[in-house]
Amino acid sequence: MPPDSWQRTKRKNPVGLGRNCTLFETVRWDVYRVARTIRKRNEHPTPEDRHDLEAAIVNLCQEMNSTFSEALPASEIRATIRSFYKWITTRYTGWLDSRTTSEEKSAAYHRNTGRQGGLKGGIASGEARRAATRQRIMEAISNGHS
Repeated sequence: MPPDSWQRTKRKNPVGLGRNCTLFETVRWDVYRVARTIRKRNEHPTPEDRHDLEAAIVNLCQEMNSTFSEALPASEIRATIRSFYKWITTRYTGWLDSRTTSEEKSAAYHRNTGRQGGLKGGIASGEARRAATRQRIMEAISNGHS
């Protein structure tokens, strides 16, 4: 089986269904990034934000389509654009949440992962080391070494 990174790489000469998949898999990362950037401008999505998002998706899809040796038909590009736009504006939390909610979620996530790492690496491993040291001391005492 190919590695997972294979799905994220650009294909040299995609044909058939491969072009649609390549377009979607390559452009989607940029679309999410652009959507987050646009949403950071205002507390809640505005009509201007929606227009800018759609224009960015159109540009990204058309740019990617121009790299194919045989470009996808305009109808398929429009369908992909519509799919991206609809999903982002109805389901993507990076777009739906208010800016402050999104920032709070991000801060809470990073606080929590940092705390978990501290618990896992700090307290837990420190306790394990102390227990191992106590065990070695007890064995040394029981063997007659002082």
